[in-house]
Amino acid sequence: MDSRSRVVVGLLVLAFLFTVGSAHSFSPFDGIQRSAFQLVS
Repeated sequence: MDSRSRVVVGLLVLAFLFTVGSAHSFSPFDGIQRSAFQLVS
């Protein structure tokens, strides 16, 4: 996967997690977001 694809996928994942986290007010949302950042980077 090239760097551009990684960035696009990462942004989509973060946007999805942000939407879900906001809708349900998850407490561990920050942990999920950090995990996503680790997966992308």
